[in-house]
Amino acid sequence: GADGARFAGLYFRHVPPHDIADLSPAALAACALGHWRFATARKPGQSKVRAFTPNAKRDGWNATQTVIEAINDDMPFLVDSIIAELNRLGLTAHLVIHPVIAVRRDRRGQLLGLATAKAKDASSESFIQCWITRQPDGRLKEIERALHAVLTEVRAAVEDWRPMLEKLETVIEELHRPPTKIAPEECDEARDFLRWVHSDHFTFLGYRDYDIAIGSRESDVV
Repeated sequence: GADGARFAGLYFRHVPPHDIADLSPAALAACALGHWRFATARKPGQSKVRAFTPNAKRDGWNATQTVIEAINDDMPFLVDSIIAELNRLGLTAHLVIHPVIAVRRDRRGQLLGLATAKAKDASSESFIQCWITRQPDGRLKEIERALHAVLTEVRAAVEDWRPMLEKLETVIEELHRPPTKIAPEECDEARDFLRWVHSDHFTFLGYRDYDIAIGSRESDVV
């Protein structure tokens, strides 16, 4: 349909032509539309991943490499996390296609079509495709499971990012009122460091909260 044709144009918009020069126009269309069809159903907050080696009979195009496709709510760290996990599995991404596309879905997560980025019902979704060295069919599920686990961890970290930054802001503010028995210059140094960390110099994955009791004996310190 019209949305599928528009999607294909958006899909390859930022891909260097020489990276896909070996694919015919028909293969490029089948490549993009396969990802579009994979996005047909996606529940809110769900990450979808599949690994397959395309063949013309099933997918409408042939490839000598294995292809990984992922669909996710757009958020930071997705591509880097996928590539890092592939490396951990001993795999290298030879090509990465990563358009972020505005779509519309109903309440059940069924794809209704493309949307303009400013539309009230638009959802920015990350479509990621990676080409890796051809893998045996028996390993594809292992790759899917590993990448799905990583994307789940990314979502948890990103969703908790703002609350963690707010907690850090609270700690920085508290250091303006140094605890007793702690030298003010030590608090100043700690506060300056935390301000630097807060200024996008650190990726927060979690934090721990300690209560420290200062006593006269070593056993009093918790």
